[in-house]
Amino acid sequence: MQPRFLPLKESPRYTPYLFLFFVAFALGLLGTHTRISALNLSVFWPANAAAAALIHRMNLARRPTAYIATYAGLILQDYLHWGWGLPTFMFNAANIAFVVVLAPWLSRVKLIRQGQNDFAAFLQLILACLVASAACAAVGGPSQQATHFAYAQLGQALFGWFTEQFYTSILCLPFLLSLFGGAVRIERPIILTWRNMLPLLCLLISIGLSLSIGPFLILMLVLPALTWCAISYPLWLVQLIILSTGGVQLIVASAHVSSLVGLWGHSIPYLLSLLRLAIAAAILSPLLIAINMSTIRKLNFKLRQQASYDFLTSTLSRFGLDDALNKYTAQREYRETSINMMLIDVDHFKKINDSFGHACGDQVLKHIATIVHDTVPEPRLISRIGGEEFMVVCFGYAPPVFYALADTVRLAIADTPLMHERRDVPVTISIGIAHTEQTGINLEKTVWSLFPHADENLYLAKRDGRNRTVQ
Repeated sequence: MQPRFLPLKESPRYTPYLFLFFVAFALGLLGTHTRISALNLSVFWPANAAAAALIHRMNLARRPTAYIATYAGLILQDYLHWGWGLPTFMFNAANIAFVVVLAPWLSRVKLIRQGQNDFAAFLQLILACLVASAACAAVGGPSQQATHFAYAQLGQALFGWFTEQFYTSILCLPFLLSLFGGAVRIERPIILTWRNMLPLLCLLISIGLSLSIGPFLILMLVLPALTWCAISYPLWLVQLIILSTGGVQLIVASAHVSSLVGLWGHSIPYLLSLLRLAIAAAILSPLLIAINMSTIRKLNFKLRQQASYDFLTSTLSRFGLDDALNKYTAQREYRETSINMMLIDVDHFKKINDSFGHACGDQVLKHIATIVHDTVPEPRLISRIGGEEFMVVCFGYAPPVFYALADTVRLAIADTPLMHERRDVPVTISIGIAHTEQTGINLEKTVWSLFPHADENLYLAKRDGRNRTVQ
């Protein structure tokens, strides 16, 4: 998927780097403000994942300036809270280690570059997050041990840094890549009904109930509702819901984690790291389900397109015509107006195929479909219902006006030259017309009830010499 940002050469020279600087600064402030002051431990740190995703989408993964701008933004926000000092530079070196590993990985893996809406691409994304989180922990753990911010042994510090980065990246990156890649599309108008809102309502209820439940049971309570959302909603919306839910889960769980210290004998930072890892593992299942559902929807759409369209002439197939008529039935204006039909048959089509070849026959069909499309104004439905036969359905024409329109189509085809391999191909059509004022409540049924009348008139047109319109 193509990036939605301007290529670097088309943007002002320093704009991408300033943008990265301010994103790192703003999200660093957000991450700092979500720290639990009593624990001095970050609950949510989106700056690294967002910076890596932006560097990837703006094609800056090979530009050291991008990482310097990100590092400077992180340094500035830390300075505002803690002042200058060696820990500020050391801790943000760990953050940059995450970005330096992840951004090039995202840009080099072809599956991820094309979008993570694929099972194999998502597995690559998980692997990238694991390695980047390990790189961050390898720098951050020893750095923390070397400062007065050390709260545990080196092993626990490494575990804390790793789980913080892995949890946040799995939570944020899928939605960020969809957002920056242009996959977030909101169809308008959005129809809100109880049926399509029910999975989200159940999720909100389960989150509300989790406020009074132990931290590890929160995962079990919310997971069924998240799975329902994954089945019901578009992938980007599921990613956004999981991002919001995962953040709320950890905040709720952190309020209960102190009660487990005496029971399990571990420190609060260690238990909170376990919770982060558990949440990251739990949300993988709904994400994978959402990706599979997205793949199934795309496959169904392609199959429906193949069934609904004649790709040679870019017109509707017979199935596509019925489907379109059913959609028109839902609109009152088409149920309460007259219906007009013309059946078009190519004159001497077998002779054209025999004389000029089947490739020429295909060219003739495309030629006719193009002229019909350009001549008959919308709203209308154009369908290829047989080898050389087309049906055109229109609405609201008086019979004389529609006859004149059909004859205009006939004359346009007869008067428009067609060349095939430097040879003139004579092309004419015969048209049979039918009309009804009584549309009824089922347009599909009404249209096909007109078919015998139009077909009879088409037969008369061909019997009387072809290249004529009969109603």
